[in-house]
Amino acid sequence: MQYENLSFKYPGTNEYIFRNISFQINIGDVILIKGASGSGKTTLMNVVAGIYENCAGKIKVNGIPIESKQSLRNIFSFAPQEPYILDGNISENILFGSDKDISSAKLNHIMNNMQLSKLEKNMSDFVTLNKKLSGGQKQRVALARCIAKQKPIALIDEGFSALDRKSKSSLFKFLSSEQNTIIIISHDKADEEFATKIINME
Repeated sequence: MQYENLSFKYPGTNEYIFRNISFQINIGDVILIKGASGSGKTTLMNVVAGIYENCAGKIKVNGIPIESKQSLRNIFSFAPQEPYILDGNISENILFGSDKDISSAKLNHIMNNMQLSKLEKNMSDFVTLNKKLSGGQKQRVALARCIAKQKPIALIDEGFSALDRKSKSSLFKFLSSEQNTIIIISHDKADEEFATKIINME
């Protein structure tokens, strides 16, 4: 995928959030989007995924310009900074929003490697226990949900920020084994070690 000279401003405003950004996404890339708060990292991610359509510039797939940015949404799965946790158990939360069939064995594989199996047993009722989930536990659920959707590219918005370094390294290793291509937003300079490309929004 090629993104050429992307520029974006919100409707009704004159100030650009970013201007003339170009990059390419190849299979196997781990792209880190870095920058200070308010620099446009999440906005760029939303443009990349086709969520924001009023963006100047060209987006191409295999060299062919796309006609509708909505078609991009079928390419990406998304783990937001503040993941939504619905009423239900861990398994139901992981499968939430997925349009792909996933076997019980595959689901258990994801849960085990994302360190969620014990949580499934101990916190089966999210109606009363959702508020007791830590930030790190919510991020694990969001990352597992991202994997379960089986999309070509995963977008991770500060998805490791509440995890300690050891857990982050372990979970990223599993994520990258399951997901061909990953785009991460992070404030943590240490996350640069995971990246094959870096987009600096500063």
